[in-house]
Amino acid sequence: MDYSSLFRLQVKPPDVLMRRVVLYLFIFCLTFCTFATGLAQLQPQSSKARRGETVYYDAEIEMTIAPCNNTIDLLYFPSPKASLKTIAEKNNFKYVINGIYYYKSRGKAKPAGWYNDQGVIPGKLSRNKAFSHIVQFDLNTREFKFIPLKFFNPKKRFSVLEFQAGPMIIENSRIINSSAMHFRNHEGQYIRTLLAVKDKKQAFFITIRTPVSLEEAAERIKSSEIGKKGSLSVISLESGKGVAFYSSEHPEYNFNEEDVLPLLIGVKK
Repeated sequence: MDYSSLFRLQVKPPDVLMRRVVLYLFIFCLTFCTFATGLAQLQPQSSKARRGETVYYDAEIEMTIAPCNNTIDLLYFPSPKASLKTIAEKNNFKYVINGIYYYKSRGKAKPAGWYNDQGVIPGKLSRNKAFSHIVQFDLNTREFKFIPLKFFNPKKRFSVLEFQAGPMIIENSRIINSSAMHFRNHEGQYIRTLLAVKDKKQAFFITIRTPVSLEEAAERIKSSEIGKKGSLSVISLESGKGVAFYSSEHPEYNFNEEDVLPLLIGVKK
């Protein structure tokens, strides 16, 4: 028996080997890309950092969470003419978001609830249960408070900014389900803007551009990065066509920035 045949090497032509190498590389790349795409879909939340601030984005419901690390400004224009973007650029604002609900009377817009800008009070207290709290920002301590209507004394104060909003959807990191959440525009699915405050001093502007209920908004915010540590409280500002947001540093998140609105909240650069 000729044993030498058992040890012969069967060498393939070079072109055949090269074709196999190319084929294996193609299969590997295709498999990796498919895996990476699936992983990205499982992790919809992303973030962008600039100058020490991180803006969070949830692509699934188009939710933007922008930090406000400076004093907020209340802006009131009874007969507005300039767009959100124009006002932001002229006043050197980093962020501008729509303010609270308003109504029009004799051609002029007025706040739908309490509104106090350092002693200037164009808006009176509303007993509408949907506007359940007063948002108070102390200009000296830079602390936020969400004051329930039943504990609020409506008087002129000069060192604070105050406006009426609601309902609260998260209080001290606990999702709340109050009767105010079941009013029209609150119970249904709408695009929304909200104000979040963490540990009394760190505020966040939140916009959600996919229509959601307040219950879903609360769950998504609580499960986001800002809901993981510390004490978080969140209140609704607006829903529907009045929702608008402008960012000078992250224009990809701008929404309805060309809209003309009478009540705005801004943050300087």
